[in-house]
Amino acid sequence: MAPDTSPSDTVRKDHPPDSIGNTSSVRSIVGDSINKVTNLINENIILARYATITSVVLLTSFGMIKSPLFFRYKRVCDIPSYQFLNRKNIHGRIVGTLNTGEGGPIICFVRHLSPVGRLVPRSYSKGKNSTDAKDLLKVEIAGVIAPPFYYAGPGKEGPNDFLKRLASNHQAVKCTLLSRKISKPLNNTRDSTATSNSSRYSSDDRSSQYRPNDESGAEIDWRSFEDEQIAVCKVQWKPATSILRKDLASSLINYGRASAGTGVYVEHKSMIATDGSKKLQDIEGDVRYLEQLGKNEYESVKNSAGMWNAQNVRDSRPDLVKEAEFDAQASWYSKLWRKIRKGD
Repeated sequence: MAPDTSPSDTVRKDHPPDSIGNTSSVRSIVGDSINKVTNLINENIILARYATITSVVLLTSFGMIKSPLFFRYKRVCDIPSYQFLNRKNIHGRIVGTLNTGEGGPIICFVRHLSPVGRLVPRSYSKGKNSTDAKDLLKVEIAGVIAPPFYYAGPGKEGPNDFLKRLASNHQAVKCTLLSRKISKPLNNTRDSTATSNSSRYSSDDRSSQYRPNDESGAEIDWRSFEDEQIAVCKVQWKPATSILRKDLASSLINYGRASAGTGVYVEHKSMIATDGSKKLQDIEGDVRYLEQLGKNEYESVKNSAGMWNAQNVRDSRPDLVKEAEFDAQASWYSKLWRKIRKGD
């Protein structure tokens, strides 16, 4: 007769008690853990979704800001040399001016605009802090020099009023890069390699505007001051009444707001020009440009426009004023007789 076996004996033979207990324990632990994670996700599903969306937006925005569409130059030293050599154009807004005194260069602070920034309304640009020059380009307007001080009279435009008005309006401009002015090494006694013939801005009392001093008054080696570089540019602007851009230097001279320079830029003994184009066609173009500015100044003197209506300004350029007055007031036969005498 076969021995009696119960179901419990069969289970015990197939699955030892220790194995059954371990399997149940592992399953229970894993199940409890999954349930806790699932409950946590379900309880915070909205927060997790918002965190994911925010992360995607931030990463996308950061990538777009670093793209060329949002890139802009914050210092002149950031502009590559080839941009000057090839006379590339950059766009920006005039947000401030620098007073250099009589006979000095006319310098503006320009905020360079990225491709996307050019699409932003001017009202947004006005909200920027225009007094902080850390991220502004220092631009010298080519071909002109600052006017002397003169009394304009009540209700009339005084010295630098026009440029200050452009700066307050954050006037959009296009700048053609001509050359870069950098500090001359303090121990450099050699002549400047500048291509301009102008030397009208070389007085010692203006050097402090270009070379910073320390607390003791001693000069600091300016080679470490990359922010002090100046970009010499032809500047174009668009008046509110015009659909075409106009040359800013010509606008200044035509209305007696500045004098024509004898070079593309104004020389200074503590600075030298570099990165200028040496192409013959560019140099010839600069000569023609300066000649045209000289003709514009002559017409401005003849019409007594702007500063040329002030006697002290006219007294400072007697030869030019005398020639312009003769051309404006002399009869035709006097002009003819003068040409005959000169053999023209």
